Amino acid sequence: GKYEDHEPLHRMRKMFSRLGIDVPVSTLADWVGACATILSPIASLIRELVLKGYVLQGDDTGLKVLDDKAPGGAKRGHLWFYVADEVHCAVVYTPDWTKQGPGLFLAMRRGGYLVADAYKGWDHLYTREQDPLVEAGCWAHGRRPFVEIAERGEPRAAVMLHHIKKLYEVERDATDARDAPSERLTRRRERSKPVIDDIANWCAQIREREPPKSALASAVGYVLNQWDALTRFLDDGALPLDNTLVERALRGVAQGR
Repeated sequence: GKYEDHEPLHRMRKMFSRLGIDVPVSTLADWVGACATILSPIASLIRELVLKGYVLQGDDTGLKVLDDKAPGGAKRGHLWFYVADEVHCAVVYTPDWTKQGPGLFLAMRRGGYLVADAYKGWDHLYTREQDPLVEAGCWAHGRRPFVEIAERGEPRAAVMLHHIKKLYEVERDATDARDAPSERLTRRRERSKPVIDDIANWCAQIREREPPKSALASAVGYVLNQWDALTRFLDDGALPLDNTLVERALRGVAQGR
């Protein structure tokens, strides 16, 4: 109830009460703590498997954490979600939103891909001296600003949305055909690479003509600044086009707020 349906313990107590069962919140909390202790070896194993994964996806979300020393009795903490090879998911809590959060957990990851957004806290992982991670970008993040400005009446954003739609059509065809990573890579180089070239040319034209502080220029700037990461999927068929898998994994936290 607490973790699948995101029910607070006090609400669960009321639900039990309607069934004629009186279970104090303190007892429910003890059960949660006992479960966490029992499951901790499994969580540790999952973290090990995540760190060894070929393709790692990462994202984070904030949440309120009870703290009687903080103003209002609560502070803001962070949960970091890591999904490896679309199978294993590890969740790590940190008391703040700094680069030390992912840096500490990923210190034991020896190279490999990290699919993530443009959060600056990831950047030091791509430039560290030993076993740097390889950055792979997220086209869902790159697409969102164009959706927003298109909804505000900017017709030129439709050009980028059309190109990105083509990229996802290639991915859908590859999934429907059950392509192996090598087959998906061949498909991408035949069909996605020309689309990427069109995107590059269009972005260059917009940057040359558009005022730098406009919403369209800002959206184009994100794509160009993340270009190497966003085009990494053309190097390896195992890489996803976006980071939405890990975003779906952390959605429950948002529902539980």
